[in-house]
Amino acid sequence: MFALYLIFALPDKAPASIAIGSLDADKTVSVSTSTSGNGTTKMQIATKKAGSYSTADLEGTWYLNGLAASNSIYDNGWVRGTFVIDSSGNFSANMNYSDSTSDTINSAMSITTDGIITMTGSLYLHCAMDSDKTVVACNDWWAYPTSASLSVLTKKAGSYSTADLSGTWYSNQLGSRGPWWKRGTVSFTPGGNGAFTYHCIATSSDPCESDFSGTMSLSADGVMTINGNPDPFQCHMDSGKTVGACTETWLDDGTTLISVFTKKADSYSADDLLGTWYMHSLASGPSAPYWERDTITIATGGAVTGTCTWSAAGTCTIPAGVLISITSNGVVTIGPSLLLTANAAGNGSGTVSSSSGGISYTYPALNTGSANIFEGTAVTLTAAAATGSTVAWTGDCSSTSGNSTSSATCIIDTMNAPKTGTATFTKLPVRIEGTASYYTAIQLAYNAATTDQTVQMHAVTFTEDLLLANPAAVKLKGGYDTNFTSNPDFTTVHGTMTITGGAVTLENVIVL
Repeated sequence: MFALYLIFALPDKAPASIAIGSLDADKTVSVSTSTSGNGTTKMQIATKKAGSYSTADLEGTWYLNGLAASNSIYDNGWVRGTFVIDSSGNFSANMNYSDSTSDTINSAMSITTDGIITMTGSLYLHCAMDSDKTVVACNDWWAYPTSASLSVLTKKAGSYSTADLSGTWYSNQLGSRGPWWKRGTVSFTPGGNGAFTYHCIATSSDPCESDFSGTMSLSADGVMTINGNPDPFQCHMDSGKTVGACTETWLDDGTTLISVFTKKADSYSADDLLGTWYMHSLASGPSAPYWERDTITIATGGAVTGTCTWSAAGTCTIPAGVLISITSNGVVTIGPSLLLTANAAGNGSGTVSSSSGGISYTYPALNTGSANIFEGTAVTLTAAAATGSTVAWTGDCSSTSGNSTSSATCIIDTMNAPKTGTATFTKLPVRIEGTASYYTAIQLAYNAATTDQTVQMHAVTFTEDLLLANPAAVKLKGGYDTNFTSNPDFTTVHGTMTITGGAVTLENVIVL
């Protein structure tokens, strides 16, 4: 999918980084990659849960691509298989391994109404089916040697053509020896000839290589290969034609890899994440190998709750504050979050918003807003003053900028703790009656007034020397409340008042 990697507080693992990935075009499968604080790399596959499942959902031909990670360099490798499953869950599977061995397995699978799949005779194999019922993700575990695996089963369609490759696909790869992952995009040329350009987005350690082009073939059975590629590389496309699972060996050093491709939809929204998801993951590198299995519910706003298990110590905990977001292009970010609070105060009015979303309100109708922000990210709070108000920020701002009479910002360089900012809106103390013209000083309003207009002033003290040279007759009327609705009080002017222009009428004004 995207990035569905959660930051778990597991006993022997350093804090994990934010994970990035992508959601497939059918919006039921995701894949992500991430690196933890101690350098361990991980791939996690998420499958969205359907309302119910039955054994009939297993029936058909399925392709398997899996990767095992081990503490021993001799027990890392991939597996490819073809499973033919009947209506009762019985199957026969032909298996091929990266060490050039092969075998045949005859057994049975069962599936619960919740979509969890197990295999007769296997103690640790655990799988989950997506809601489209065309992709299954699995984990397995062997104690001797210590190995963990991640596998993808893709259901075979009746037929395929090269045109099924068209569009943009996201790629996530994990190396068994680790620590190593890579993310990229594969853009196929329109026309159905399989020509593509690969663009590297990021890797866990190495710099991205330059873009490269090639041609991919897709057989009528859904087998994907790259023409001219010397490395043993093969993929299989699911019957929904939005997910491809691949295994590969690098001939130069023997590294084995698993890759998962997810086709990009035209657009995505936060609603695409809502619901229950199963996640299966594999870690390689330091503190590896291990797998994680998680069942999470994603609520409105991206908040995550659920349960977690992992191979080394059984149950684990999904901490509070895990957040998931998705862009319109289907890129999903998942990680720990911290609370950002934006308050508003004062006698003025305006709006408050955040660059990361989640905070947007009008003051004084509301006076606070909050959002969970990914830990380590930067965020900007913006307060826009309404006509007749000024605004200024205080609080946990790294810096502030903007114009107090229009829009001011509170810039937070990094969310390394919960942060709070307060936008104080203050009404401008002077206006021309009957207009939307507000001013910070009496002189400015007087200069702008026309014949017989009234300059209204709050019941506050102004320190300014007034040169009243406007040829128009103007009334200066003080003592107003903050809403300019009545003037029972007085306005005090500390300074001189010199009249050289038209007539000036004073009301409730004291000049000292």
